[in-house]
This record gives sequence, structure tokens and C-alpha cells, in this order.
Amino acid sequence: MAKIFMRLSLVAVFGALVLIYLLQNQWFTRSAAGEISRAHRNISMTILRTAGQEFQKYSLILLDPFLRTSQSPKDGESKNSLEKIYNSFGPEGEIPGLILYTGFFTREEPESLWIYNHQGWQKTGNSLSGSLEPLLSDDPGRDRMIYQMSGRDLPQGSPVLVVSKDPEKRLFFILGLDTEGFFNRHVKPAVAEALPEYDFTWRETSGETWFQETPPDPSFREETYRFSPIKILFRNNTDRTKEFSLPIPRFVLSGMDRTAFAGILPPGVEAPETPEGNPSPAPERDRRFSFYLLGDPERDNRRYSPEIYAYLDVFPKEGSVVFSTERRLVFSWLAGTILLFLVGFGYLFLILQMERLKALRTREREFVASITHELRTPVSVIQSAADNLSAGIVSPERMATYGSLLTEQTRRLGGMIEEVLLFSKLQNGQDRRDTLKRAEISLEDLLRELKEYIEPILKSSNNLRITWELNSLPRRAVTDPESLAVILRNLLLNALIHAYPGEKTGVIRVAGWLRIPGTLVFTIEDEGLGIPASESKRLFEPFYRTRYSRENQEKGSGLGLFIARKKAEALGGRLKLESPYLGPEGREKKGCRFILEIPYSAGKGGEDR
Repeated sequence: MAKIFMRLSLVAVFGALVLIYLLQNQWFTRSAAGEISRAHRNISMTILRTAGQEFQKYSLILLDPFLRTSQSPKDGESKNSLEKIYNSFGPEGEIPGLILYTGFFTREEPESLWIYNHQGWQKTGNSLSGSLEPLLSDDPGRDRMIYQMSGRDLPQGSPVLVVSKDPEKRLFFILGLDTEGFFNRHVKPAVAEALPEYDFTWRETSGETWFQETPPDPSFREETYRFSPIKILFRNNTDRTKEFSLPIPRFVLSGMDRTAFAGILPPGVEAPETPEGNPSPAPERDRRFSFYLLGDPERDNRRYSPEIYAYLDVFPKEGSVVFSTERRLVFSWLAGTILLFLVGFGYLFLILQMERLKALRTREREFVASITHELRTPVSVIQSAADNLSAGIVSPERMATYGSLLTEQTRRLGGMIEEVLLFSKLQNGQDRRDTLKRAEISLEDLLRELKEYIEPILKSSNNLRITWELNSLPRRAVTDPESLAVILRNLLLNALIHAYPGEKTGVIRVAGWLRIPGTLVFTIEDEGLGIPASESKRLFEPFYRTRYSRENQEKGSGLGLFIARKKAEALGGRLKLESPYLGPEGREKKGCRFILEIPYSAGKGGEDR
């Protein structure tokens, strides 16, 4: 029940973490889209504000005293004033690039235009597009209109400002506005100077279709934006992607009535309203510095005319607004994700530790029960023998048998105590490689002592046999004799106790040889019960006993193989298990093969075989 509850709590916690992760991604998507959109708006406002400040230079023309007064000009005054305006605002004027020419025409001859430019005064055959009726009205606020020039003698397409100063509406002055030159000479450099961290590409679309139904692609749409942290992390930092597109009005003039544009609008298209929404401003407002432009991309997408707007593509020089904002947010996302991962991992680690501690406590209880049982047998035998001896009921001819029995049980008891002490030393790191007592020893003597130790145990199991194949071993080697003896003894005891359960009938094979250039190899094989694959990885853990041993209450502490592996590692070697394994004939055997490999050094005596 506790395990089910733990698993359910684990699923609930990870489900909550996944939900938090999804909500975090949704929040970052909205946050990134909002920040990028605000950054684009700020850049757009900076560009439009800069362009608007440049367009205010046109208002200087309207502030000229000659054009501001509504009195009829005196003889000769008109030409002189128009020449002065041209010299001030013409291509080479004090504020260059505002106008291409100045001139005038009369009501009687509207198609005979007198034009003044760098070639002086000349009469042209050009005419104005549109009707002069608005200028002929008696409304004093209708004294200026915007037209376009038609004909071949003068540039076509650029707006022409027509001003009427004559109360009788007989004489009209014209100013040919150099919108293209002004745009290239004033607006573009000012925009580039205002945002030096960006590059700009101006799309010159003059001559295309007049009115488009949709605005140009802005390259970023908040409603379709998706935050993709992985793509952002691995995106190329030098990728020069277009930030967005922005329409910039080609011509903005201050102090103009909205109806003043009627002369250049196509049939059926109304002029834009004033920013305040008043369809017909009062005459006294005509000179105010409010901007009137043809079409408004924020209000009327019918007016995305390439004749009215130049489209600006914005490119970053070092990391776009999108890129820098996304990079900043992705690191915040990464920190949040790592925090969620750490919380989940910490909870999982806590659960696993609890399971591990629970298993360890179970193994410790089994160890205490097992070691208590193992200690009880020799203690009971020793106590019984001592009681018999003290009571004097042991005959002299049986004294030797009792002495042998006491010696055997004392050795068994001492071995178990020594095993527990050795485990404690290994856990405390007191049996490291640098603390071993290496010496040149006789392997023959060590193995002979091992056989003598095993012999009494083997006699108690009449159906078990041990075969020894040790002729390929060198006679002497430099190693720690105590550690090597412990390893081989524990492996043999493990095979004798656990390899053949029940009637304990079978053969245990012990082999040893020298693998060139310098490795001693020992193998202990049996064809007994074997170890399941699910338990083989845990077999060398402390206190671990196989399921079969636990269920059948076989004797053993669960420390022997753990101590053997630790000793092998301290010698600079390794101990591994193969179960099942391949025999010499190539046939798979279901028992166990323990393989011990340790470094070999011949010592001063050389490799004496």
C-alpha cells in the first residue's frame, strides 16, 4: 500500500511540474510577443518622429512673408519673391532640396505657366491636373491647394503647391515640391542617424499599382508568434533577418486644409481627415502646424499606395530586437526549466533514497537475523562442549574429538567476527590500495593454505567436489597475501554454500593462470542454480542476498562478495560475474563463473614457474 501511494504521489508531482512547465511556456510566449511588439512600436515611432521632424522643414516655405500675407503683390514683387524662395529652398539653397522650381500663372491662361529654376524664367506648356474651382471659391481658407503637374517640360508626379494671394483670384503662385529629392536628401539620412544600430533598405515602388488592399508584410505578428527556446538557443547569431517593414509617407505638409489635396486624388477617393477628426477646419486653423498626409496606414489600408509611401525594411546590425529579446527571455526560461527539473529530480531522488534506505534496513534486519543464527550455532556447540568437559562426562578417548570440535567452531566464530570487522574497515575507507601490505609471496603456499581451510568444510558436504587447475600459475608474485586469500576464500565459500542447493551435489572448478603480459586470472565455476539477470547487478552490494537464499533461509551474511570485490579493487584488479557462461566446449552453462583479475609482478626472483 505504501509503495502504491508513493508511486501515485510521484505521478502527481511530475504531472504538476509538467503543467507548470506548459504554463511557463505559454507565459513566455505572451511575454516575448508583447515585448517584441512594443520594441517594434518604439522603433517605428522613432522612425516616424524623425521623418516628421524633417517634413516640418516644408513649413518654412509657408512661413515666408510673401506667402503668408493675403495682400495683392505689387508689380515686380512677385518675381523677386519667387526667386528668393527658390534660392532659399531650391536644390542649392540654404535649406536645399525642398522645391524644384517656383512660378505663377493667371486665371485667364491656366495652361501657360511661368517657371523659375536654375535656368531662369521660362514659359512652359505644362498644366495642372485637377480643377481650379476650389481655389476660385470666396472662402479665405481655400487659398492653397496641392496639384500634380502634367506635360513634358517639367518633372511629373511630384506635388505642386498652388497659392492664391490675389483677393480677385486672378494670379496664382506655384511651388514645385521636390518630394523625391527631399526624401533622399533629408529623411533617409536623418532616419539612419537616429538609429545607427540598424541598417535600412528603402523599397522604391514608384510606378506600381496606386492602391493596394493590404499593407506590406511587417515580418512580425504578435498573434501568430510562438516562443521556441530550443531553436532560439541554437540559432545563428549572425543571421541577418529582416526585423520588420514600415511605410513612410513620401510627402507631409503642415498648415494645409484636408481639401487641399483634392487636386491629386483619383476619382472617388476622399482626402484624409485632420488628426482631430474635423472634416472642415476653420480658416484660422489653416496655418497651424498639424500634419496632413495622403493616406493613413493605421486607419485605412486602401491607401497603401507606392506613390504615397516608401516602404522601409529594417535590418539589425548586431542582433535584432527579436533576437535580443528572445535570447534574454530564453535564459529566463532556461533558469525556470532547470529549477523545475531540479525540483522534480530532487523529489525523485528523495523517493529513491527512501526506497534505498527501506531496502537497506530490510537487508540489515536480514543480516542481523542471519548473523545471529550463524553465531548461535558455534556458540551453542562451544557451550555444550564446555559444559560436558566441566561436568567430567567426556571420556579420555573422546577428548581429542572435543578439542577438534572446539577448534573448528572457534575458527568459524572468529571468521564471522573477522568478516564483520573487515566490512566496517572497507566502509570507512581504511583498506585502500596505498595501505595494503604488498610482499613477494609463494602462490603455492597461499593456495595450499586455502585448500586446507576449505577441506573440513568440503568433508561436511559429501556430494561436492572441487577441481584445481593451477599449473599455469607462477610460483611467486608480489601482492597483498591477506587480500588475495580473503577474495579466494570468500568466492569458494560462496560456491560451496549457494551453488548447489538442496542435496548439494556437483563440481566446483578452480582455475588460475598468468595472462601475458602481467595479469593473474582466477576463475571459480559451477553448474548450479545460477543468478538471475535482475539480481546479478546487486550481488556485490553489502548485505544483499538473492531471493532464493532469503526464501530458503540459507546461511550467509551477504558480505562475502562485497568484501571480495572491494579487496580486488584495492589490489588494482576487478571481480566480475558471468551467469550463465560459456564453457570450454562453447556450450552455455546456467551456473556462475566468478572471474578475478589482478596485476602481476614477478618480484626480484623473476617469473619462476
